[in-house]
Amino acid sequence: MDMTNRSVIVTGGASGIGRATARLLASNGASVIVGDIDEAGGASLAADGQRIQFLPLDLADPESVSTFAEAARQCAGGQLDGLVNGAGWDRIMPFMENPPRCGTS
Repeated sequence: MDMTNRSVIVTGGASGIGRATARLLASNGASVIVGDIDEAGGASLAADGQRIQFLPLDLADPESVSTFAEAARQCAGGQLDGLVNGAGWDRIMPFMENPPRCGTS
């Protein structure tokens, strides 16, 4: 897969599958912007020397999301070609006890 001259955001990219995805994209030529709440993990990924930048992102905080979006747009020179939404958040509890979110606050 040739990702040369492509800019891709990977949320939740500081660890696990998101980290592996960011590395794969970068190894195939993409400029990757990782957003994650784990600043230490994100910084260590960006320090690996690949084409990866880290920006803090807390998906539970609308202001953080807005700040991240603007910074990512600037990092990518205004052109974002893809998004891997690997991050998520919720209350930790057994799945069957977790109430549905649609239409609730």
